[in-house]
Amino acid sequence: VGAADSQVGAANRQVGAPIREVALTRPEVAAVDRPPGPTYLTSAVRTPPHELSCPPDGPLYSRPMTIDLNAFPPDVKLALISAGEEFSSDDTFAQATQTGQGLEKYADTLKAYGLPLSDTTRLAEARDLLSDSGYGRNQARSAKKTLGIGLDDANRAGRHARIRGRSILTSTKSALLEQGKKASANDVHTTLEATADSEKLGEDLAKQLDHLADALDPAKAPEAAAAAADRGGPETLAPLRAAALAIRDAVSRKPTVRGTPEETQRLDQIDGIILDICRRARDAAVAASKHLGDPAILKAFKLDKLYASRSGGAKKEAAPVAPAEGGKTP
Repeated sequence: VGAADSQVGAANRQVGAPIREVALTRPEVAAVDRPPGPTYLTSAVRTPPHELSCPPDGPLYSRPMTIDLNAFPPDVKLALISAGEEFSSDDTFAQATQTGQGLEKYADTLKAYGLPLSDTTRLAEARDLLSDSGYGRNQARSAKKTLGIGLDDANRAGRHARIRGRSILTSTKSALLEQGKKASANDVHTTLEATADSEKLGEDLAKQLDHLADALDPAKAPEAAAAAADRGGPETLAPLRAAALAIRDAVSRKPTVRGTPEETQRLDQIDGIILDICRRARDAAVAASKHLGDPAILKAFKLDKLYASRSGGAKKEAAPVAPAEGGKTP
């Protein structure tokens, strides 16, 4: 009994909870005031650390916790989904990685400023859930590679390729008209009409790139290809094909691309969990940095990765998910 009391006391001290004297009899060490039902660990619903359930053969946190996405209260789940909808999962994955690296160094420091050690584990678990769904694979690859990049990056590269292809075809159309090749010029004009919408994404953008590539392909449009030979046509054909392929590759392995509503909400919820933890880590870092006079702490918890794929701040930052009392979310 003395050893068991010591074990529980050490576990309580580990998470900063007040030590409670609990009478234990072996082998019922695991039955220490275990509350029924799941434990909620979001910022909106908190369970005091000393009330968390103990694993059956060891002290608190001796085993990694598992995030049960279905265990959150409905209102908390909806708030997380709503927050997650505003951000790309590739960006939240990158932010989770960066914040996780900061926590490797400063987790013990931030614990004294409002961020429990359990959030470090939960952030890693949420990041793993995204990784299992296909996100973040491009993080370990060269930035110059086109295949395998995230959908946001693939769309961006596809738009650049589309602009280049249309510019070349516009010049090619003029050349064909000057040469009296009206039929080929009309074909190019049809392609330009079909690729005029600059807002297309995903498969629709890939189809535009296919049209542009076909219009410059010597095997499919020999006259146009010949007219574009000294206008960048040969150098543009392969990038157009590669950009279309990259988009389709990204779409095929990204379940949120208009997949089932259930899968979309699941990933949005994971994104929301990451946002919540990263923002609270940032809040704690602000307080710690000011109090300790160490700007390196604040620098380690920047939120810049959340906006990596955004252009010009088109979307507003989502409202914070139930921040800690008195705290501000940047």
